[in-house]
Amino acid sequence: MGTQKLQSRKRKHLFSEIADDFLKHRKGELAYTSYSVYEYIVINNINPFFENRMIEDIDEIDCRDFREYVNKLSYSINRKNRTIHLLKNIFLYANDYFGVSSNPTGLMKTFNRRFEEALNKKKKEKNIWTIEEFNQFIRFVDDERYKALFITLFFTGIRLGEALALTFDDLAPTRLSITKSQTKKCENGRYAIKSPKNVSSIRDVSINRSLYEYLLSVKERQKEEEGFSPSWFIFWGKEPLCRTSIERIKNNAVKKAGVKKIRIHDFRHSHASNLIGDGMDIVAVSRRLGHSNVEMTLSVYTHLLNKNNDKMMDYLENSSHDLLTDA
Repeated sequence: MGTQKLQSRKRKHLFSEIADDFLKHRKGELAYTSYSVYEYIVINNINPFFENRMIEDIDEIDCRDFREYVNKLSYSINRKNRTIHLLKNIFLYANDYFGVSSNPTGLMKTFNRRFEEALNKKKKEKNIWTIEEFNQFIRFVDDERYKALFITLFFTGIRLGEALALTFDDLAPTRLSITKSQTKKCENGRYAIKSPKNVSSIRDVSINRSLYEYLLSVKERQKEEEGFSPSWFIFWGKEPLCRTSIERIKNNAVKKAGVKKIRIHDFRHSHASNLIGDGMDIVAVSRRLGHSNVEMTLSVYTHLLNKNNDKMMDYLENSSHDLLTDA
């Protein structure tokens, strides 16, 4: 180990210096939007609280006080927990790279989700469209580019970023190959295409014959443009559709159609809810959505299982009625 590293391990370190170095280290590992959140929390919440403190002098009482400070912030429970986790990660970083031997964050607990937030989440889960509502909506989308995107989102359940990253190379007669995703925003103001966050998100999503042929017709239209290549984006061409335009087109069609307003991400919820509500296997739906485990799918769609339970009871009643009444 070099003399400079030994000196670094012997001297005390300003907390803010290590926090800033942590951000610098993580910048190349995180998507721009995730890094921006980390940076905001460190600059506006964590560093000011531990201003001019040496990290070696911060103890469990300081961390308890920081948790109380975070609890008073007008953040969501998820944002508060992210702040707690971020502080823990900074201390782990200090342990690994700066020879700091203490870690007083071990006793810090995250916050439980409030009843109101859980209730709001439940309401969002139910904010979906039936196939009839979607059919009413899509009639008022005149631009074929956006119509193709909305149809694919609703009938596959893939994420918007996954859809916008799709090229014609990813299209096959029975599936869409999901291997990448488009980020919402990059440091230079443009989008970026990168691998999904989780391995489970890399998957083949099966599609029916009608959707495949519809997407082939999209390809034929794009072939008319000069310089066409199978590496072009399905939605749409050399450059993917703009997210703000997608939202605007969607909202205009919702207003004209007279259906309830839902988010773009609720196209995904609608797809999964309609499948589960019709009795599709929860494991198959979970894999289709690219969830890391079935528990994640269950946590979002548990309310639909009661509907399937009623179907199961009807089946058992019908199948066993004659036998049991004659017994």
